[in-house]
Amino acid sequence: MQYDEIKYVGLHELNPLEQESVHKIAIEYFPKMKREVDNLVSMKVTIKTHHIGGKRKKYSIHVQMSSPGHTFTSTRAVDWDISRTMHKSCTECLAQIIHRIHPVDRRPRRK
Repeated sequence: MQYDEIKYVGLHELNPLEQESVHKIAIEYFPKMKREVDNLVSMKVTIKTHHIGGKRKKYSIHVQMSSPGHTFTSTRAVDWDISRTMHKSCTECLAQIIHRIHPVDRRPRRK
């Protein structure tokens, strides 16, 4: 049975405004990734917060896309702004999907 879903890990550490931002961006990128991979099953978003010093939090977000044949993982997105970090992570994962699924020989040749 195939089903599409987005799972969140570490979402309880964020305040409601940050949770809404992460959820909104994940819903925005999920159809884009689903278009690139025919049988995409799940997306897992892992959020880690790092309290460095005083008031500010640093966010580390990992996005993992799973399909029956491949697993794509983004692990390099770290920033002070949660929405920027989420965009970086989703963009990196989408770039991995495009790089692995669509090789050079599938591109149309110029005549």
